[in-house]
Amino acid sequence: MLFYGRKFGMSKQEILITTIGEMRDMISCNAIYSGSVRPAKKKLKFDEILQLR
Repeated sequence: MLFYGRKFGMSKQEILITTIGEMRDMISCNAIYSGSVRPAKKKLKFDEILQLR
């Protein structure tokens, strides 16, 4: 967690006080903000699959 805390510009004391849940939330928000979260796959209906041919 020290790596991510430093990446967010937190001091060592802030990192040690922050709970794991808060840190995970910050990491998730950062992933969404930076665009590294993959978009959900679109589910195709059977007819749409046949049209792909």
